[in-house]
Amino acid sequence: MSLERSADGRNYKGITIITADAVRCQQPFDYTDNSPLAGMNYYRLKMTDAYGKVTYTTAIAILNKESGFDIVGLSPTLVSSNAILNVTAAQKTKMNVLVTDIAGKQVQKIAYNLIAGSNQFTLNFAGLSAGTYQITGYTADGASRTVRFVKQ
Repeated sequence: MSLERSADGRNYKGITIITADAVRCQQPFDYTDNSPLAGMNYYRLKMTDAYGKVTYTTAIAILNKESGFDIVGLSPTLVSSNAILNVTAAQKTKMNVLVTDIAGKQVQKIAYNLIAGSNQFTLNFAGLSAGTYQITGYTADGASRTVRFVKQ
């Protein structure tokens, strides 16, 4: 296995290699990056089996700053009922999430407690009408981030 890091989520470079057997691959993976990039860091595992087949894990994003957060993404962006909101935070904080329709009318409001690092939340949009919406996250320090999605 090779742990890879990227600054842009597209171009990855290996930062450490781990030789693992089938038992090790079933165990949780942890690694401390002693030289993270400033700002956003994306990480993934590249696994090569004994036959040379390469597979990758889903990338996670970690923000390397003293404060702040970022909405890494929402998947899928074409939503039928549920979607996963991926957020990274520099420190533990509370984030209020506002979901608004294209006219700016609030349709949902949710509060989440963020941990330092990578966070994932399942959002239920089954009750929304078809259309374009945006999700805006706000923290107490005044920071905000927005991402759009389409409800089918």
